[in-house]
Amino acid sequence: MAFARKVRTKSGATAVQVARYANGRQEIVNYISAHTDLELGVLLERTWAWLEPARHLEARPG
Repeated sequence: MAFARKVRTKSGATAVQVARYANGRQEIVNYISAHTDLELGVLLERTWAWLEPARHLEARPG
């Protein structure tokens, strides 16, 4: 299952990491940083839109 989280970078920017669990460990799938609140908002919206179809597939009984 993929998930997103916000982290602070050394430069002070905020990054959004898309990660998933693979073989019992977290694996970073994508990492994008934002330098303003506006960039962060747009980035989070795009991240959730990208994750949403995958969440529906994982929730399906199989």
